[in-house]
Amino acid sequence: MRYYFLPDKLRIFGEVGFNNQFLLNKEITDESYAQAIKLGTGVEYDFTQEIALQMFVDYNKGITNFYKKSDFKLNYVGLGIGIMKR
Repeated sequence: MRYYFLPDKLRIFGEVGFNNQFLLNKEITDESYAQAIKLGTGVEYDFTQEIALQMFVDYNKGITNFYKKSDFKLNYVGLGIGIMKR
């Protein structure tokens, strides 16, 4: 989910969401499903009505028991820049 705070050409946004992951190389059990929460913010600049430049930062953190019981951890901060076509 993303929310834009400013409606102009330069828009600030915040986002929150979930990452769902399934382990594919094992039998399906409660231990083969993992979920993480994502929080982020960024800016978007509209060049035209169809093209925009985005810069953002987001944080992901694993929240299910899968991450507590396995060697795999999901806990990172990501930076991104991109061009979006509407």
